[in-house]
Amino acid sequence: MRQKFHLFRLAIPAIIMCLSSCLLGPNQYALEATSTETYQAERLEMVDRVQERYYLQNETLLEAMREVPRHLFVPEGLRHLAFSDDALPISENHAVPAPHMAAWMIETLGLLPGERVLVAGTGCGYLTALLAQPEYLEIYSLEVNPEIAQQAFGTLHFLGYNQIHLAQRDGYLGWEENAPYDAIIVPAAVDHLPEPLIDQLADGGRLLIPIGSSGTYQTMWKFEKHRQRFKAFNHGSVKFFPLKTDAHPQPLTFHFPIQE
Repeated sequence: MRQKFHLFRLAIPAIIMCLSSCLLGPNQYALEATSTETYQAERLEMVDRVQERYYLQNETLLEAMREVPRHLFVPEGLRHLAFSDDALPISENHAVPAPHMAAWMIETLGLLPGERVLVAGTGCGYLTALLAQPEYLEIYSLEVNPEIAQQAFGTLHFLGYNQIHLAQRDGYLGWEENAPYDAIIVPAAVDHLPEPLIDQLADGGRLLIPIGSSGTYQTMWKFEKHRQRFKAFNHGSVKFFPLKTDAHPQPLTFHFPIQE
């Protein structure tokens, strides 16, 4: 683990030491560690089902899915469903992504060792954990909701993903101080393309984002940046909760060449 773990950019670092008591109680994480082995067989079966149905080819990603204990990112009352291939709610407007969707988004980006990746919307932290498992990417992950951020960051810390840069801030605005990013992944819907994320994308970078109205289906778009020109690839219909943002953005007015 090479990088310093960033919990809240302006928070006292010692907050991480008290997460076990303020989130799950003093002994709860020890109990959760034991339960991880209990769910191992179900987790492996889930990965086999997803791989067969969606033809996933990235063995490093599949191994990450076998290792990351998804049940720890799911509310306790839904843990019996943790290894179904379904999105599961963690709050009114947040959900744990379905395993196949999280895997498909990561595989679609075609990530390479050493690349810098921004997750604009940590949510429960499951997708961020999948990205961090191989330990060959430089990962930055943002969550604007303070309660969800605290829970997700505590779970990621407990699981040992201390190389991730985490911050409680608005994913729509990105993290300009650490830009540019080779890849940006937005696991929540917006009604237009966020200009700050486009600006923070490196030359040759890729942005994967669902665009469309909340409450209905959106279109998953992959944008590739080449010398300030962009190509857009339509990857079909998806359904995500909206990205929570405190910004008051205006839609971009320029157009992209579309590749179907």
